[in-house]
Amino acid sequence: MDKEKITSKQAISIIVLFICGSTLMFDAAQGAKEDIWLALIIAFIAIIIVSMVYGRILTLFPGNNLFQICMIIFGKWVGSIFCVLYAFFSIHLATLVLHDYAEFMSIVGLSDTPEVISMLCMVLLIMWVMKEGIVTLGRWCEFFIVVVLILIFITIPLFIPHMNINNVRPFLYNGPSSILRPSIDAFTFPFAEPVIFMCLFNNFNNEKSPYSIYRRGLSIGAMVVFVSAVTHMLVLGPEEMTRLYFPPYNAFRLIDIKGALTRIEIVIAAGFLIGGFIKITVCLLVCCKGICEIVSINNYKVIVTPICIFSIIIASSDFSSIMDLLEWTMAVWSPWALFYQVTLPVIILIGAEIKVRKGSRKIRTN
Repeated sequence: MDKEKITSKQAISIIVLFICGSTLMFDAAQGAKEDIWLALIIAFIAIIIVSMVYGRILTLFPGNNLFQICMIIFGKWVGSIFCVLYAFFSIHLATLVLHDYAEFMSIVGLSDTPEVISMLCMVLLIMWVMKEGIVTLGRWCEFFIVVVLILIFITIPLFIPHMNINNVRPFLYNGPSSILRPSIDAFTFPFAEPVIFMCLFNNFNNEKSPYSIYRRGLSIGAMVVFVSAVTHMLVLGPEEMTRLYFPPYNAFRLIDIKGALTRIEIVIAAGFLIGGFIKITVCLLVCCKGICEIVSINNYKVIVTPICIFSIIIASSDFSSIMDLLEWTMAVWSPWALFYQVTLPVIILIGAEIKVRKGSRKIRTN
């Protein structure tokens, strides 16, 4: 299970596509309206600080992933509780993204096709990639990260005729407190979601430190999220952007260059499908690894099929509509996700520091 290794470049590519996954269809920090750019900057600064916690944990126990580190620090029984929590968080995040994908396909393209069929098609491909291993996923991401970035940044200039600078004015019109919640929302979605990559770091080559991998991946991903969200705000305006289910998709539909270049919303749809595919795959991979660590299974691939099937069952039954999903996200996601993204890592870091210092004292005593 631990023989699979990917390069630092591939790891960074996976993190970038993971961050871009859902945000290519649901722009982050929409609630900040005119101050969306400021909320994203605050969220980015916050995740760079928190990522130092992630990096420190991994640095203290090199060559181990988060599940293994929890077992080392807290022992079998308490460590298993942490493993269960992160395995649950991972599969729940996977089902949310899978539901987003199915809703998107149902609303914009395949309205007569049952959502479970769309989910099944996606999960069958994910299942194949997971069984091929993380090396295949890394190579795949190393190629498609270039494709996604080129497609996104080539299309940005096409929005210029539709942009209105007044859509990001006035500055802090509703006061500084108005950007607090949107900043937290942007932090939890999508910037801090790569917390689960700590569960895969034993599959990364030691070419670069965990700090470097997180910093580079988060920086590139944040740049894409920032440019996309601000562009869409300039084009759609705050009221229209908060009203729509899929603001980026609707923004791309406005592009029409004298009838010669139209209907290029397929670009953003393709980016969302690629990013969503990566995000679901990583989440389910982490879940499988967590379960294997708890029950002492050496090869996570033996449980890939049942976990993938279970994800379809949950995704197809957890929300009745996209309105229910968005209402739950706005009301519950941020405080719930902060527990996994900030609270638990801080607890683990404290335990790790105590464990390492005790070990150092024993060595000195001997």
